[in-house]
Amino acid sequence: MSDDLKHALLEMGLCDVLLPLTASNSVEVQGHAAAALSNLTSTGISEKDKADEAGNYSYFVKDWTAPADGIRGFLLRFMASRDEIDQHIGVWTLIQLLESNGTFF
Repeated sequence: MSDDLKHALLEMGLCDVLLPLTASNSVEVQGHAAAALSNLTSTGISEKDKADEAGNYSYFVKDWTAPADGIRGFLLRFMASRDEIDQHIGVWTLIQLLESNGTFF
């Protein structure tokens, strides 16, 4: 998925929809929502954000604690999971956010 498409999806509020789904009763819904959210965190430079070398992480900062339990809760749940795939998704998402060159943390 291109960074410009990711940026457009973030502008539309996709994080606000995906975050609550990562805590769904359905394991499949949780996994798919988490994978989609993780892919969105790997945003690079969009055409709109050329002046910002690392891309725009403001969507993830805004959603740190909400909706539901936010990015923070999603990361804690998935990294503490007994499922290795969930752990991988959580760690990979955290790495993407850490690689934001200071625009997230």
